[in-house]
Amino acid sequence: MYHFLPLAEKRLLRQEYRIRFVIVALVIFSILVLLGTAFLLPTWFVANIKEQTVEKRMDILQHTISKKQDGALNTISDNTKSEIKLLRNGEDFVPFRTVLEIIIDNRSSGVSLQSFSFSRVNIDGDIAVVVRGVYRDRDSLVNFRKNLEREKMFTRIDLPIANLAKGRDADFSIELTAVALKP
Repeated sequence: MYHFLPLAEKRLLRQEYRIRFVIVALVIFSILVLLGTAFLLPTWFVANIKEQTVEKRMDILQHTISKKQDGALNTISDNTKSEIKLLRNGEDFVPFRTVLEIIIDNRSSGVSLQSFSFSRVNIDGDIAVVVRGVYRDRDSLVNFRKNLEREKMFTRIDLPIANLAKGRDADFSIELTAVALKP
């Protein structure tokens, strides 16, 4: 194939072709951006209106909840205060060590103590104690219970009758409630 154009004009035509190609590409890109923006504007307006509606509803809901929570917060606050008082180790509470020492000191011969379970009964400091062990004969267990009944610290001593009906070397379980003695 023959080339009739001089080399300098071929270069100018290539350069002009590239410039026109870039201009056409930029125009098409600009048109696409404008069309995309035009199609997204209604969606943006709807989303903005929905956001404002949701914010208004949230404000109303928070206002309503805050009124309801005032009562709930007072209840939670009272419960927390009573739990803190329950955990506090002050003069109102019966020390576990004292209760344990009294039970061991009042143990009669023929009674072997094996386990102790302590738990707080109320916020006044009362303690529930479960003592488990083995007794040699019925009289030794009855004496142990009588010794515990003489103590002013124990308000309730529960020894099930079934424990007393058994023979020798039988297991027993006594449930006690110890209270803090006020001076």
